[in-house]
Amino acid sequence: MCATMCRHRALTREEALSLPADWWTEPAVDLAGGPVEVLWEHGTKHTLSTQPCYTPEWVPIDDSGTLKFPADCGECPTCQARKAIVSRPMKRPD
Repeated sequence: MCATMCRHRALTREEALSLPADWWTEPAVDLAGGPVEVLWEHGTKHTLSTQPCYTPEWVPIDDSGTLKFPADCGECPTCQARKAIVSRPMKRPD
């Protein structure tokens, strides 16, 4: 089975302003779920939506139940913050 580790970072103001106009009018889609761990935050605003789920459900991905991945609970404050941004257009920086 393939596994992926992703590292996300915030855009700089200049990068955000260089995005096409429709980026700011289209709703967010296909949110893959919350982070498993925040390794560091540097130069960005701390938000609930970027934090791990408080009580993830560990879902087995093999027959033995040894390999598992964390799925958002959907109810804790961080999950609720992520739900609030789905289908909402992004806010363009001033």
